[in-house]
Amino acid sequence: MKIPFLQKFIKILGYTLLGITLFGSILDAVNNSISLINFRSAFFITVFMVLILGITIVLLKKGLIPWRIKIIGNNDQVQYKIVKVSKMNMGIYIPMFGIFVFVWVAAFINQKNNIPKEVIKKEQSQFKQSKPRALREMFDSDFGGKIISYDLEKDVNYTPAKSNNTITLKINQRVHFDFDSRAKFVAFYVPSSLYTPEYCFHLISRVDTLLKFLEEHTNGNYFSLGEREMDVKDLKFTGRVFVYHQDAMTHKVVDELTFLFEKKHLIPQFRGPEYEVAQNLYKSR
Repeated sequence: MKIPFLQKFIKILGYTLLGITLFGSILDAVNNSISLINFRSAFFITVFMVLILGITIVLLKKGLIPWRIKIIGNNDQVQYKIVKVSKMNMGIYIPMFGIFVFVWVAAFINQKNNIPKEVIKKEQSQFKQSKPRALREMFDSDFGGKIISYDLEKDVNYTPAKSNNTITLKINQRVHFDFDSRAKFVAFYVPSSLYTPEYCFHLISRVDTLLKFLEEHTNGNYFSLGEREMDVKDLKFTGRVFVYHQDAMTHKVVDELTFLFEKKHLIPQFRGPEYEVAQNLYKSR
């Protein structure tokens, strides 16, 4: 009986799809194998192959490898017999030689395509340098070099209007001493809060309190090699106040705060989320 055309077509299509799948799997496995092979792995694979071959040859010479063979006798009767193999067919060397060639060719290809370690280290270093910095990190590192800082963390209390609850916020206060300019200035870090503008306003009174505290409790000299000593108390306050605030404030609020600071002969500079984003964009170029 003749096989229907549709049945033939379905079988051919099925075998074709199966062949494509198997062929793709083999190619993928070969590609992955090639990418994993380097000179070290190629060397160990070669040593392993030579070792196995040597052991096999020794066992063959001593007749220690039994092998079952099929014998067709008279009247086409099939019999099986266990014999001791003493020789190895030369055909076994062909696949071993093919594996040897494949391994070392793959090692040379990978060595050529590998990215040098120096380039990888350079890329890693650039990645670390371009990693975005948080606003708090900028507060800690913006004024470096020869400028010396004095830190003081203070609990600042605030009672919102129409409320009997007092809110406490830890505000970092820092005085920077610039001995080369014989000057000092102040910086504050205000963490995230629902009352950021109110806390910033409170900082106006904190400036004098902080400077008086330092004058009473700080007594030290500074000198650079080859220069005369300078006393911390000889540095003049410039009126400069840097306020790092974690939460955004509108331009109108910043203008109002600037006006209030300037009434006390202070020169404020507010650095918030916009400053953080702009600095990170600039550093990433």
